[in-house]
Amino acid sequence: MSGQLTSYGGSVRVVAAEHEINRVARQLSAVEQLLARVLVEAELMVLLEPTPQHLLLLAQLPIWLVRLRYLQFCLWVSAQSYFTVEGQVRNLMHQFLPGVTQELSGVLASKELGSNQFRVGRVGETKVTSAPGSLRTMLNRLQTTALLANGTLRIESWFEGGKRHFIIYLPGTQDWAPVAGENPLNLSSDLQAFAHSKSDTQSALLLALKKAGATPGDEVIFVAHSQGGLVAANFAQHPSGFNVSTILSFAGPMVAVGALSKTKVLAFEHTNDPMPYLAGKANPLAANWVTVQATAAASGMAAHELSSYGPMTSLADKSNNAAIAGARTNLLARLKAKRVKVQFIKLKRSTK
Repeated sequence: MSGQLTSYGGSVRVVAAEHEINRVARQLSAVEQLLARVLVEAELMVLLEPTPQHLLLLAQLPIWLVRLRYLQFCLWVSAQSYFTVEGQVRNLMHQFLPGVTQELSGVLASKELGSNQFRVGRVGETKVTSAPGSLRTMLNRLQTTALLANGTLRIESWFEGGKRHFIIYLPGTQDWAPVAGENPLNLSSDLQAFAHSKSDTQSALLLALKKAGATPGDEVIFVAHSQGGLVAANFAQHPSGFNVSTILSFAGPMVAVGALSKTKVLAFEHTNDPMPYLAGKANPLAANWVTVQATAAASGMAAHELSSYGPMTSLADKSNNAAIAGARTNLLARLKAKRVKVQFIKLKRSTK
């Protein structure tokens, strides 16, 4: 990985939309023009009647004008540092998939996918281990789960405060066939999520949660890669009674399903990874959504590999950036010293 981490969103400061920033800038400009006129009048008053009050006013007005101009400059820099991302996303979107994503989603997501009946079953023995103590540990557990490549999820759970809490490690797409097969972590589910409809993966996830002992009202945390992040975001939009509190995403085009006002998001993206740009727009500049970016050593799909996000995640574990540290603490502090039950649950479509 080259370069350092950058981030946007998640600040404890007030977060404003672009039109609000422009509105404030216009008001500051109007005040500046008013003070400029007052300055001219003050200069005239000093010439006519050089009292101490007039002299003090004449001395202070230029200082306030400079401060107003500086505030306008800061607003412009703030807007440019985020909103130019929108332009970058549009350009990269046209570069990687020129104008086909939404059309493709609409066509394929509307097709009959065959059986939507799923079976879930535990794989191996249930065990107890320590809860993850770092973002890198969460990434490593997701990577180990993804390497199984057979529709298997890792689900960790614990009981606290009268409720059960679950961490779902959700890999990216494993079946790229245009026709849905046995593995519901497939291309069809991705396109359903892009079309803002309930995906096959979500249907299977609900069964997996039930198998793991979850009931509506329980908390769910997602650790997801690639299109798994998209599915997690769609699940958060349609939670079926569950409380999707947090999504830790690596290279997921989650914003394609819209802003998630009730879910905290920590999204890792390589700037030279094409997959996050499939959303066609930048992640929201919002207090509950922190986007962390860096440039991977290799570009294209090599930058999309889950393993390539390891160095970036390790840096985030040590980062003093206020937004990154806040999101990290919010996610990990409550897991400290916890013991979690670990279950591996395999999702399978019934093709008969």
